[in-house]
Amino acid sequence: LKKHEALVSDLEAFGNTILGLREQAQSCRQQETPVIDVTGKECVIALYDYTEKSPREVSMKKSDVLTLLNSNNKDWWKVEVNDRQGFVPAAYVKKMEAGLTASQQNLADGSSIAARQNQIQSQYDQLISLARERQNKLNETVKAYVLVREAAELATWIKDKEMHAQVQDVGEDLEQVEVMQKKFDDFQSDLKANEVRLAEMNEIAMQLMSLGQTEAALKIQTQLQDLNQKWTSLQQLTAERATQLGSAHEVQRFHRDVDETKDWIQEKDEALNNNDLGKDLRSVQALQRKHEGLERDLAALGDK
Repeated sequence: LKKHEALVSDLEAFGNTILGLREQAQSCRQQETPVIDVTGKECVIALYDYTEKSPREVSMKKSDVLTLLNSNNKDWWKVEVNDRQGFVPAAYVKKMEAGLTASQQNLADGSSIAARQNQIQSQYDQLISLARERQNKLNETVKAYVLVREAAELATWIKDKEMHAQVQDVGEDLEQVEVMQKKFDDFQSDLKANEVRLAEMNEIAMQLMSLGQTEAALKIQTQLQDLNQKWTSLQQLTAERATQLGSAHEVQRFHRDVDETKDWIQEKDEALNNNDLGKDLRSVQALQRKHEGLERDLAALGDK
């Protein structure tokens, strides 16, 4: 993916070069030579500037159109320009296509430049389109394999939590049960968070299938089917463990209440076995009030 991103960056940077070529092609089309009518005559166009070096020669400028009079000599061709006849180096001129003016010759060259520019632009646009299409596919593939990794991590987490959910220990007293319940509450919070993540993973897998990521999506689909089954099993174990701890808490709380009640009864029994009946009216009345309070406590305990 990183290599492809670097390639896309290079392609986009090359767009400046393509833009420069387009501007050059436009400039070439704007620099056409004015029309010179030499229809019906064989003509040559000057490729370079040339200055005559003898009276038998003629001077010319680059892009001048000259009438060709004789080309039998391979080194010197006889031409006519500006009503003067003379020789120019054969290597300095080029025959034009019959019937084409200089303007038409340049136009033909310009059309060729425009065609090549259009071809280059089309190829570049197509290359950019293919690069972006591949970029999208690579991004989806990365997303797919990230999902594969996360699914494997969640499967490991489920396996670890299954061991915790299958523990049968419920503690020996109320305090131990309450500690276990606190840990179990934390576990259920983790379970809820991962339940949301599993739903997101299932949604992403559906999106990948719809985008045509067949190979990766099928692998993920198989993996998620197994993961969903394990998740259902973990939820069932969790529910059973919650019921188990809830029952253990009720039992241990009952035992605690029984112990507290026994201690209270023993305390009140000791109070009833007191032979103190008071020494005077005031002390007897105080003992009566204390005894009435004891009777009320006994009545409340009976209701309990």
